[in-house]
Amino acid sequence: MSEELDPTSSLAALYGYRAKKARERLGLTQTQVGTRTHTHSTRINQIERNTGSRPTLELSKLMDQALDTDELLQDLWPHVESERYPDYAQAFMRYEAQAVGIQEFTGHVVPGLLQTRSYARAVLRLAQLPEAKQDVERNLAARMSRQSLILRPDGTRWEVILDEGVILRVKFPPD
Repeated sequence: MSEELDPTSSLAALYGYRAKKARERLGLTQTQVGTRTHTHSTRINQIERNTGSRPTLELSKLMDQALDTDELLQDLWPHVESERYPDYAQAFMRYEAQAVGIQEFTGHVVPGLLQTRSYARAVLRLAQLPEAKQDVERNLAARMSRQSLILRPDGTRWEVILDEGVILRVKFPPD
């Protein structure tokens, strides 16, 4: 059995917790909620466990209807959306900040903390869903601020092996 989500850990966790409680109150399965909201049950599971990407406003509206929550999820949505990083990323970043050294191999892109501003913007643009293009600049600022982890004099020792293709790859689409 999976551990219970702590609704006090973040607004996204509260959102997932309240969605799950509403679903259980109605005796619905995640599959049934997924069908009613035109999404997959896996997406409902991710929201309830706070392990995937944040829900969209449109999905929040559909979930409010499906779960009879009187627009609760719509009301929580802007606050969830404003959180800088999802919970699963925050946990990773805590470990990363405590590390003395990190070793990494990548075969596709330059690791986030080693990216230049223009490279990171291009990667983030390609990774965003069409409806989330406005998030690129916010995510770019967050990524660039995290570079202090390796740029400070006593920063984390970072060893990276890049596949040759990462370096030789032709430029991303222009800004």
